[in-house]
Formats: sequence, C-alpha cells, structure tokens
Amino acid sequence: MKVTFFLSSLDAEPPSPAVANLEPELTAAITFTASSTLKECQQYRSAFLLKWRKRAEDLRREPKGPCNVRLLEEMLRDTGIEGMGSLVAHLRNGFPMSGVLAYDAIYERGPVSTPELSIAELLGRQQEVLARTKGAISLDSRENRSAIWKSVLKDVKAGHMKELSIPLPRNSVFLRRFIVKQVKADKPGCSPKERACDDGKMAQVNRASAVQSKVKLDSIDVFAETARRFIQETVESHGASAFCMVGLDHSEAYRQLGADNGPLCRTVVAEDGDGSVRFFKLKKLSFGESASVVHYNAFANDAGEDCSSRQVPLMQYFDDFACPGLHEDESLLGDLLELLETILGTAFNEEKTARSNCSWSCWWYPPLHHASGCVHTNHPSITS
Repeated sequence: MKVTFFLSSLDAEPPSPAVANLEPELTAAITFTASSTLKECQQYRSAFLLKWRKRAEDLRREPKGPCNVRLLEEMLRDTGIEGMGSLVAHLRNGFPMSGVLAYDAIYERGPVSTPELSIAELLGRQQEVLARTKGAISLDSRENRSAIWKSVLKDVKAGHMKELSIPLPRNSVFLRRFIVKQVKADKPGCSPKERACDDGKMAQVNRASAVQSKVKLDSIDVFAETARRFIQETVESHGASAFCMVGLDHSEAYRQLGADNGPLCRTVVAEDGDGSVRFFKLKKLSFGESASVVHYNAFANDAGEDCSSRQVPLMQYFDDFACPGLHEDESLLGDLLELLETILGTAFNEEKTARSNCSWSCWWYPPLHHASGCVHTNHPSITS
C-alpha cells in the first residue's frame, strides 16, 4: 500500500501556487532587462547616471538627512512617483516616534488605530520604568554589560547618541539597551552577530505610537517570482543559460535616519565600565521601537521603486537589496552603487555587497510553492 502510494506520487502534479503579484514597475524593469542586449542595458544606465551625477553636483547635500534629500525629491518627481511630501519632510527634520504614523503614498492603510497611551500618560509612567530598567541592568551578566557599553561608545562616536547630564530632561523616556545575538540559519557554524536593541516595549514608548500603514516588503515569493520571470524572458529573448544576481546591504539601516526633536527625549540607560549608570539621548531610529520599522522601510522602499522605474529590477527586503541581470553584465553592481551610494549618498556595507554568476534550473521546490519552478541559489545545480 505504502509503495503503491509512493510510486503514484512521483507522477502527481504539484499543488497550484499563489504566484506573487509583482508591482508594474518591477515587471516592466524585468522585461526591459531580459529582452534587451547587454549594450542596450549598459547604455541606458550610463545615460541616467550621467544625468543624475550632474544634478548631484548642482544640488548640494543638506546638513541633515541620510542622503541628498533634494536630489531624492527630484528623482522621485522625475519617475512620476508622487505623494512623498511627508517622507521627504521627515528625512529633513527627523522622524516622529509617537502619534499616528502612516505613509499613504507608499502603503495601504491597515485597521484604524490610535496610540494606547498619550504623551502625558507615557511620561507619567517613566519613574516606574526607570526603576525597572535599573533593576534589569543589575541582573545583566558582566559579558552583556561589557557588550552594551561597547555599543554605547560606538553610537556616541558615530554621533547617534549624546550623553545627558543630571538633572535629566522632564520628557525623558527610558530605554533599556540589550544585546541580541543573531545566528544565520544557513550558516549555523558562523559566529553570531551582536545587535544592540533598545527596549521600546519596557519603556512603553511603543504604546504611544500607532502604525496605520500595512508595511509591504518584497518577500521570498517576490524574489522567487522575479527570478523565474527574468529567467523565462531571458531564455525566450537570448536563449541564455545563466544570469547574474547582485546583492546590496544598507549599512546600519535604522541608524541612517534621524528622529525628530518631538515631545520625547528617548534616553538610553546603560552601565559603564565602573558600574555607574549613565544616560544618553538617542538621536537616530533604533531597533526595538515599532515606529522605526515603518519609517525605515518607507525610505528603503523608495530606493527600490525609483530604480525599478528606471528599468532596473531592484527588490527590497528591509535593508537587503537584490537585482537580477544579464550574465555578462559586469557593470550592474557598480552602476547600482554609483546611483544609490555615490550620487544619492546612502551608505552600504561593502562586506555584504556582491555579484554572483549563476547557472539556472527550474524544478519543483516545495518550500517556495512555485509549481512552475523556481531558482534557489543553495541548490546543487546552482554554481556561484
């Protein structure tokens, strides 16, 4: 019985998938790149790089902001992307960490919600929060306290925080800093990455904001469907048997964006090497606060959408970007870095920026649920 069932299953069709719906700009960029010659792709990119390199020289970067905000504003208008006024204003003046938060020009609205706590209620709870925070710090191991203090010094040196003196501002909201050790699922033998987080839940600052936007990211289904379409159209146009994939990683992600000088003084509490409690005003977005998620992704989304509108099929998942290209396209990675880093002025992690040459294969791969086949770069038939 079991043998009969197994043999019959070999001839069974896989379940019909719910294929990811791609944005029109991304679909158009895939078609353009896959159907064009290498020379056409490179000439097209060279033309818009020349144009925006000149505009970057004309539009000097403002003192504030994670990039040349005036240039970004003009680039968005040039591609017909409208309604970004609130994002541009926040890039100039800092992002609010409380109140109702929404980006209607980028994301759909979710359920209507309001903050659980008013600013007055939040501030009224901070003496209790501070006592709990100090208690939690006292229980940290020596190793954790050392790692936390090291992260504080790094943030101060980078200008992300500044030390506060006593008496503290009356609008202080106290954030306990802790360390999260991240282990890559596909590289269990590697040393874990340590990331400093600031506890917006304990501080209750997360209850003073209400995110009404449904943040939509380019998930694994979008990556797989983009690769599948790109391969299919490349084969149809060129008979190609390989492609390239470039990957970019935003450097420090949330730390690129500044917080506004609003009603809250977000204060990180940490213990120094001598055991004394010290206080630091946080000037940037932080891991651990819910407002940071919608703000950062709205900014990163614009970078991806702007590139897709320029016939470059760039995808974005938080601070990771990926883009397929023709196998012979040796300048794709350099062109993307010139546009996003050199011209626009955002920062990328060089260690995680790479270009890979891949052969292609289509097969049924259950975890991604693509019956028509998908690309999975860890599969033995893919070579990098």
